Amino acid sequence: CSDTILVDVNPDVVLQHTSSNDTTVCSGESILFSNTGSLAGNYKVGENGAITNGTTATFTFVNTGTVVRQDTVFLTINGCSDTILVDVNPDVVLQHT
Repeated sequence: CSDTILVDVNPDVVLQHTSSNDTTVCSGESILFSNTGSLAGNYKVGENGAITNGTTATFTFVNTGTVVRQDTVFLTINGCSDTILVDVNPDVVLQHT
């Protein structure tokens, strides 16, 4: 006797990014994110962020505080996920007297 079991194997999900300075940006700068495969995925920034569907997503990071903030970008495809941490520097305000 013999039997066959079919198993679906999802590819590794690797989140890539393009920015002028790795994963540290100034407030107001954008980063283009993409995945290594050709499958569309769900991208979002933060646990409660709005979801962007597709093979790529561009997010603009804004920090109105006075210290560096760290945001997490999530990519989920077919139940598999990857994350990238992005340090967002605050706006620099130059004052003179």
